[in-house]
Amino acid sequence: GISVPDVEEFEVTPGRGVSCVYEGSKIVIGNRAWMVHNNNIISQEVENAMTKLERQGKTAIMVSLASEIIGILAVSDQLKKESISTVRALHKLGLNVWLVTGDNKRTASFIASQVSIPERFVVAEVMPEGKKEKVRELQLMGEVVAMIGDGINDSIALAKADVGIAVGAGTQVAI
Repeated sequence: GISVPDVEEFEVTPGRGVSCVYEGSKIVIGNRAWMVHNNNIISQEVENAMTKLERQGKTAIMVSLASEIIGILAVSDQLKKESISTVRALHKLGLNVWLVTGDNKRTASFIASQVSIPERFVVAEVMPEGKKEKVRELQLMGEVVAMIGDGINDSIALAKADVGIAVGAGTQVAI
């Protein structure tokens, strides 16, 4: 087998990223806010590459080593083919469909446009606590809120909603 040394000073911030020290060098993986928080400078070249990926509906995540950004990872969720028809059916019932996500605004807007969610119902760059607060805000307006979530970052909002629906990896959190 391969021997891999342990990391030190491992830190994770949900919705932002992770960092650690490996063989004496700090490694940071995460979004813009996490990079800035960890004293990384985002060059215009990196920013342009990130923006291009985000406009394609991808979440761009930077990787830095010793405060130098050395790479960008792009991840994306594939829309389920039923998503568009489901959102349309909910709209026909007179229901408002919101997209409340930790993703950046460009990625969130792209996804919303694919499933016909109006821009005014898109809230991006939301931390887990903020998702719960959005549910609470809608409830205080008299709305009955059904929340669908797919991960640990959705768990507190799922618990706050009138109806919480955990899907995918979110079902492990709900158990």
